[in-house]
Amino acid sequence: MTTAFGAKLRATARPELTCDGQLTVFRWTLDVTPRDIATLAVAVGRAYLPDDERLAYPNASVGPTVPTYDSVRKGDFGEMIAAGIYSTRMGRTVPYSKLQGKPVANATIQGPDTMGLTLSHGEKPKPVVVEAKCRSIGWPSNVLTALDDSAQVVTDEYLAQAWAAGVRLMRAHPDHARNFALSAAQHLGRLIDPDAPLAPHLRHAVAVVGEDRLPAFKIDEHWTGTPPITELHVVLVPNLDDTRDRIFDAAARLTYADLTGGASTLVRPGAKAGISGLLSRDMPAQLASTAVPTPLHTVLESSLWYLANEDGIALARAGAAATDPDPDVRGLAQLLTGALSGARTTLKGRSLAGFADAARNVLNLSAPPGKLREVLDTTTADGALMEAARHVAAALLHRLERHPQTMTEAKGATGVAVQHVVSYMRRYGRHAFWPSQAEALRGGLLDPTQRSLAIKMPTSAGKTTLMQLVAADTIDRHPDGVVAVVAPTRALVGQLFRDLRDGLPDDVSVRSSQGGLDYDTDLPSAGGVLDGPGVAVVTPERLDLDWRRAMTDDGGIDLQNIKLLVVDEAQHVDNGPRGATLELLIAKALRRDIRVVLLASQFSDVEAIANWINGDALESDWHPAWLERHVYIRGLPGTSPTRALTAYLWPEGSDPVEVFTLKPSDKSKGDGWIRDRKHEAAGLVEKWTSEGLVVVFTDLKSRALGLFNTISASAAPLSTPHPTLTELAASIEVLHPAEAAALRNGFGLHHADVHRDVRRAIESAARRGLLRCIVCTSTLLEGVDFPARTVIAAYPPRTPEQRPDIARLRNLEGRAGRAGRFVSGRLVVMTSDHVQARKWRRAMRQDLPPTRTALTEALMVLRHQAPQQMLPAEKDIIDALTIEALAESAAVDGDLRRALEEALQRSYWSATSAPQLQQTTLTNGAGYVQQVAHRVPDPALRAAVYRSGLKLEGCLRLRDAIAANLDAIVPVLQAEQPDPADHDRLLFWLISACVANLQELEDLREVEPAALQAALTSWVAGTSEADIDQAYPEAWAAVKTQHLETLLVWSLTGSFEVIAALGSDLGLRESAHSRLAPSRLRYGVFDAELCPLVRDGADRTQVARIARECLDEAQPRGFFWALADVVEARIAAEQEAKAEEDALAETEPDEPWEDIL
Repeated sequence: MTTAFGAKLRATARPELTCDGQLTVFRWTLDVTPRDIATLAVAVGRAYLPDDERLAYPNASVGPTVPTYDSVRKGDFGEMIAAGIYSTRMGRTVPYSKLQGKPVANATIQGPDTMGLTLSHGEKPKPVVVEAKCRSIGWPSNVLTALDDSAQVVTDEYLAQAWAAGVRLMRAHPDHARNFALSAAQHLGRLIDPDAPLAPHLRHAVAVVGEDRLPAFKIDEHWTGTPPITELHVVLVPNLDDTRDRIFDAAARLTYADLTGGASTLVRPGAKAGISGLLSRDMPAQLASTAVPTPLHTVLESSLWYLANEDGIALARAGAAATDPDPDVRGLAQLLTGALSGARTTLKGRSLAGFADAARNVLNLSAPPGKLREVLDTTTADGALMEAARHVAAALLHRLERHPQTMTEAKGATGVAVQHVVSYMRRYGRHAFWPSQAEALRGGLLDPTQRSLAIKMPTSAGKTTLMQLVAADTIDRHPDGVVAVVAPTRALVGQLFRDLRDGLPDDVSVRSSQGGLDYDTDLPSAGGVLDGPGVAVVTPERLDLDWRRAMTDDGGIDLQNIKLLVVDEAQHVDNGPRGATLELLIAKALRRDIRVVLLASQFSDVEAIANWINGDALESDWHPAWLERHVYIRGLPGTSPTRALTAYLWPEGSDPVEVFTLKPSDKSKGDGWIRDRKHEAAGLVEKWTSEGLVVVFTDLKSRALGLFNTISASAAPLSTPHPTLTELAASIEVLHPAEAAALRNGFGLHHADVHRDVRRAIESAARRGLLRCIVCTSTLLEGVDFPARTVIAAYPPRTPEQRPDIARLRNLEGRAGRAGRFVSGRLVVMTSDHVQARKWRRAMRQDLPPTRTALTEALMVLRHQAPQQMLPAEKDIIDALTIEALAESAAVDGDLRRALEEALQRSYWSATSAPQLQQTTLTNGAGYVQQVAHRVPDPALRAAVYRSGLKLEGCLRLRDAIAANLDAIVPVLQAEQPDPADHDRLLFWLISACVANLQELEDLREVEPAALQAALTSWVAGTSEADIDQAYPEAWAAVKTQHLETLLVWSLTGSFEVIAALGSDLGLRESAHSRLAPSRLRYGVFDAELCPLVRDGADRTQVARIARECLDEAQPRGFFWALADVVEARIAAEQEAKAEEDALAETEPDEPWEDIL
């Protein structure tokens, strides 16, 4: 919803089907408070006046354009609310409002109230026509009958004329050629082919009412046959007539300048915002006369982009001018970037010094907005410079309504933490929210009602700031509460932790855990990451572990303290067992009345998600940069790609453009890139690295190394690498020399099998904008934010059925272009033949598939199949749900259906499935729960299996293996004199038992057990990876990375739960964690005390070496002696000595003195 009215709308009920399923009824409410009147008044004024008129006549009164007749106000008000419901789907907005075409205020303009285009699956747009009715009381006789009358008027000829009128409006806008809407509208208006039949239109209606007297059964009675519409939106506005008149009367008191935040008083008549201004013949002659754009052109361009609400593009252009050698240009650009102190310093002693001071005071809210014009009116400077300064002032005033302090205070969010976030933003030059962020605040992010929210906005549109604000607001309201922030990957957990730590006050505790179903370096008895007030950033698995412990009376967190659950990348509810875990976590939070905020760029139906969480939907289509989408092809369509000698980029909506020459092989004569995917990708990388970071994506990890080697080998070396890049490369050079050499040259390879230290170095370099190219799989693209100009999908994402994966394609394109860094982003999908090229071009325009969560899919299968007959992934979900129902419920066996029903309450499935279908599923599920209850009769064991998070069948087999050896296991864990040798023998026995029985580790069963144990023994001893790989290549290749970092440690943690349950002693679990220390497997050191050092970035081989040296030394150790502290101190001493040695080496001559003499 992109209008001020849309931001105030709240869905009040789930959609209702009536008229035998032919009509869907949506119900909304528009609650207007006194503080909303001013904002909505501006929206009313803008509805009647085009952008250029607002800028052209700043002193004109809006009053004459605002209708005074009650009947006209009713009609117009209904249309404005309809526009709030129907967001534009045209990429960049093209003005199309019939209200702006009124000859006089009280005229009524005939024609459809709202017309739009919605992209369906494929390339054909689907037109929709919407009729809006506004009635004080919404009776069937005055709403539905009116819609019947309108249906008689809206003929094909009527619609064609309306589309033709729309084309006239669109063609007046310089952006029109960039939008598919124009082409579609031209055809629908019969301007291209006058005899073509009109495409079928969707018929919808909006009824704005003061009282809702339109129950579903009355609608059914009225339309006994086929209704004239397929969707009816009923919008309840309390005190409708009074509210409407207060808004319209307030609008009538405004001036045109008020509609632009005062910006129009500072620019010349005829100025236009955005690209309109850049192409306008009315651009000031002083700036437009030169053949080559001057630096002041860039300042002017940035200002015009700001006036068009294109803040990302504007910031990128202002950043380009902020390094100009001319102090006046640089100072004005600094004002646009928010560097107010820098601008004052730059302009000190110059003609615009007073203007810089005034701008700083206005943006700090210590001077009224009029101060800018007052200062400019008394400033004497060159004409072109003054014109640029006036545009800068206009841009600053235009954004003043989105000032962070003003907007947060308007919502009553005046607490210390929120104001700290605001101060943090302003400290870094962010004196206005981006349009997408402002929409979220207007839509309820900080409202006192604290309703749950589903927020959909494009990647890089400002979700992190929203998280900082909502977390801060919750801390202000609940100082002793906990905010849980969930992210799907470790990389994203790390990034969000840094962002939240930087943005929140120092006295607010911000913690993170990148572990999953294990305790990482902690013991179970230690306080968890969610223990204590503050903010905790975790993976879904870690939150799930703590929640399971709390629900089974096993310590952990106090669930009552959690006041807010924020889920980033929430679209992952559709992602197999992990998605089911996430959905059930959200449902648990909802059952406890915890506020839930879901953020995603890829909700296909954000309203459905909002209905699930009984909250509000906030959707923004604001993008921070332009997006260019291309398909790479060999040869022109219609020619043979296998014989092509020329490569082309086929842009969306345009003809192919030649990009470079191809040749069959490296033996072929002449220039050109080899006709092979790796070499062609290298050619594209070489073409674009000068513009910024190029990310090359492969959906297949097996292809990554070949791509990386070819691309990096084809690139010229950097003449002078950035010092920070050199430092990062040096940090990994000893153990990873090849990766360090590539990093020093600006290239990185990133996927799950790359060593953790190398991945960290690449991520750090990417965030700082130091790299030329990264070759990666989805590990780096799942939500991690870094400045990439171009994304090349060398092997684009596909579904298991080998169709284009629309959701992941959207994720890729969201990584192209960075707000404030680039004006545009570029996505290139590489193909080998033209049939595939056309499929990917269609995929670029397809809607996301309907939201179907993984849990919903599995429960749908349960209606027809027993779990034993399901696919493994679906059975795993049902098993996890079953053991949760058994472990969390106190129900006896006779009420297991109720236990299952409770586990599913507030899930997406329960919110969206028909009641009769739910009953069938619950009946079938209860029978399976009964079977599992008989197999796991002991409540303690049920709780242990539940806390373990392991797949049910494997966990029960592991239970049997441990039970047969329990008498040997318990003495080792309870011995008064611990024996490290016994501990290691038990650890490796448990590893072998886990491998033999758990599905999670079944791929290790093909590894020779002795080799596996030897490789793991070498690993925890601190042996280098290269030596382990050389001695045990097959075992090391099978176990490294994924198993060491996650699955192996998770499995052992689960086995400890089983031991404690079978031994009826939770102390056994504590002892197992303390004595066996599975975290050693994750970090590769022999003592658990050393694990935090490696986790925080120390080199594990260095840590192990120094630790052994310390233990071998025969020196007295005091009571407070700690191995980790000693090792950390010696590492620092070695680094200092190495730095001194390097510094000395730099001062020595390259040749010996004897040779020189």
